[in-house]
Amino acid sequence: MGRVENYLNAYLEQFKAMKEREHPTPPADNVFYASQAGGCMRKVYFEKILGRRDFDIVTRKKMLVGDIIHDFFQEHVLPKGEGIANEPTLKIEQEGLVIVGHADHVEMSELDELKSTAWLSFSEEKPDDGHVRQLMLYMKALNRSHGQVTYIEKASFKIVEHAIKFSEKIYDETIEGFKRIYTAVLTKKSPERLEGFPNDWHCHQKKENIKCPYFEECERTKPGESGLPATEAQDVKAN
Repeated sequence: MGRVENYLNAYLEQFKAMKEREHPTPPADNVFYASQAGGCMRKVYFEKILGRRDFDIVTRKKMLVGDIIHDFFQEHVLPKGEGIANEPTLKIEQEGLVIVGHADHVEMSELDELKSTAWLSFSEEKPDDGHVRQLMLYMKALNRSHGQVTYIEKASFKIVEHAIKFSEKIYDETIEGFKRIYTAVLTKKSPERLEGFPNDWHCHQKKENIKCPYFEECERTKPGESGLPATEAQDVKAN
C-alpha cells in the first residue's frame, strides 16, 4: 500500500468517526430511512437486531466517490433560488411506523433523486424499482405529483433521467413493506431472502469479492428464524 493510499484510508477513518458522532445511537426499532426502500429488507432486519456494521474499505471508497458526485451536482450544477431546496427533511408517520429521510433536490412541483452508478447500462431502459419506491416516499411527504430518478455514470458523467408520476399504489406497497420489516424486528423473525441470494448484487459482488456485512448471518439463518446469537435467541423463545 502506497503513501497516498494510506492518506486516503486515514481520511475514510476520520469520515467514519465524524458520521458516528453525528449519529451516536441507532434509530429506534420503529424508525426507518427512506433510502432503505431501495435495499434488501433482510439486511435492514439484521442491522436492527445485530447493530450497524461498517462496510469494507473498497465499498467505502465507492460510496465516497458517489458522495463527491452527489455534492458536486447539488453545489455546482443544479439551480438554486426561491422555491428550490436541496436535502429537505421529510418524515412519514403511520400506525407507529416512522420513515425519515432527505430528498436530493426540489424545484416547484418537481423532485429529483440523484443516483451515481458504475454502469449506466443497468439503468438506461428503466429505473431501479427500489429507487422508484424511495422517490414515492419523498413525493408523498413533500406533496409532489412528479419526480425523476437521475442516474450519473461515475466514469463518464453520462446521465439518464427517468420521469416518474406519483402512484398511490406503489406508495402503499412501500409502506406495507416497511410494516412487514417492523413486525419482523418486533417478533425477531427474519424475513425472506432476496430471490437471487446468494448471487444478487446486494448479497455478493463477485468481481470484487464484496459481500454484504450480514452475509454470513443471512446464509445460516432460515426465514422465520431470529438470526440472534444462541443465548439471545433462547431468551426470545422464552418470552
